[in-house]
Amino acid sequence: MLKRLVVAAVAMMSSYMAFAQYQQDLFSQSKADKVEYMTYSGGRLYLGGRMIADEYAWEHIGRELYETTYRGARMQYRAGKAMTIVGSCLTGLGLGLMIGGVSADDEYAVAAGAVSFALAQPVLGGGIAFLCVGKGRLNWLAQEYNYNAGKVRQPQLSFGATRSGFGLALNF
Repeated sequence: MLKRLVVAAVAMMSSYMAFAQYQQDLFSQSKADKVEYMTYSGGRLYLGGRMIADEYAWEHIGRELYETTYRGARMQYRAGKAMTIVGSCLTGLGLGLMIGGVSADDEYAVAAGAVSFALAQPVLGGGIAFLCVGKGRLNWLAQEYNYNAGKVRQPQLSFGATRSGFGLALNF
């Protein structure tokens, strides 16, 4: 029985080693066949997994889309990110001051917290809106590049609101 296990293990290892020797030949592609997709992630565009710097984005998407869409979308994304961070911090500060003021019976702390909380809400809401619009425009640029370049579209899995309610959506 032990002899059969040893023979089976050696046979499995030898077939794995043979596969490793030919792996590059089986799966390599020529430069002409290699498809580079443009993707969007974290406020940036990526081409073939490499981040595209702002000053070189026009080379890939064209001067017109760069001037009309890309620059504005990046500005919206950065402004939205900053406004969301500031609005979140002010909301937390306001809630903390209100809770601390109520527990310490300090009317001034409650009033300061309420003012901070009230001022933070429009900033937070505007930041989320700018962030979402900037993300959508950058994602559209990536999809437009892939479509115009004749690339096959990659399926995308997203989590959020769908036509049927809240959940997962597979778009292809």
